[in-house]
Amino acid sequence: MISSKLLKESLLVNISEDEIVSRLAQISNTFNIDRAKIEKMYSEPKNISSYTYFYLPTNMYKMRYLFDHLNQNVIERISNTSVIDIGCGPGTYVFALIEILKNEAMNFFGVDQNKFMLEQARKIHESHYSNFNISWSKELPVTKDDKTLVFGNSINEMGADQALKIIKKLDPKIVICIEPGTKSTFSEIKKLRDALIKDDLRPIFPCPSSSSCPMRNDNWCHQTIRVSLDKDIERLGQKIKKDRTKMPAIVHVYCRDVEDTHKKRVIRLEKKAKHAFIWNTCESAIEENKFMRIEVLKKPLSKSWQKSVEKLSSGFSIEYEVQKELGENSRKVVLTQVEDEEIS
Repeated sequence: MISSKLLKESLLVNISEDEIVSRLAQISNTFNIDRAKIEKMYSEPKNISSYTYFYLPTNMYKMRYLFDHLNQNVIERISNTSVIDIGCGPGTYVFALIEILKNEAMNFFGVDQNKFMLEQARKIHESHYSNFNISWSKELPVTKDDKTLVFGNSINEMGADQALKIIKKLDPKIVICIEPGTKSTFSEIKKLRDALIKDDLRPIFPCPSSSSCPMRNDNWCHQTIRVSLDKDIERLGQKIKKDRTKMPAIVHVYCRDVEDTHKKRVIRLEKKAKHAFIWNTCESAIEENKFMRIEVLKKPLSKSWQKSVEKLSSGFSIEYEVQKELGENSRKVVLTQVEDEEIS
């Protein structure tokens, strides 16, 4: 992913770290307290530069996290489409996909209503990704290519209904959503999920099947993404009290004509117990997927496997053998497979 040094050289305006810290604090307050002022806040180029310097590189890792959990067939399908990023901001997920796929034959389109965000995206594009074909516009593109739509931190703003209008108009083969890991956002994503399945866009990640979502009431599905950051960005996060080494997010992928073959996914990591890892899983079932709380016994795992498992972010697929049923949606298990690797 792009380094903080290179990114700073391509910001809209030169700005000191102290001013970045001050402006990021204002941005954070606006996100949390008065979202009605977001548009006004982003009419100031220094705010755009501050946001870009901190949030672009950390958010790029969310796309890397997703691709670590996609099978090669889906990745190849994305590589054979044109990518349209809706609400692209400074180009975060366009540049993340370029870094991951490294495919100069692909076409990318960034769409955003903020002219300063588009200016910032163009400057980074020209400075560091000039070999790639990227168009930046306020308007939806017209292309006959197969399409991948990316919604990055935009459905939480526009809502599921508006996102569905865009999806219906552009008729994509693949839809990627990377949104804040909040209860209110999950409500919109769940609504979107139901509509996409009816339109034959099947969930590839994180849902284990197209059956109904089991999440209800105060329980919502989100991932916690663990990353190692550039030291300058990590220091900046410490100054503004924003830990971006552990990021909650709602990450979903939908695809036509393909369905996930993994039938159990870990959707949340609880605090580990002395004898076990405590995980929440979503597991494939015929009418409605099942939410389970499992205790993964440590004793059967080698020390190296225990260390490997401790480093994982939620979202990985598993298989296990049930040792004991603890309740209707709770069981004690022995882990037999992580992703596609069998545990020996």
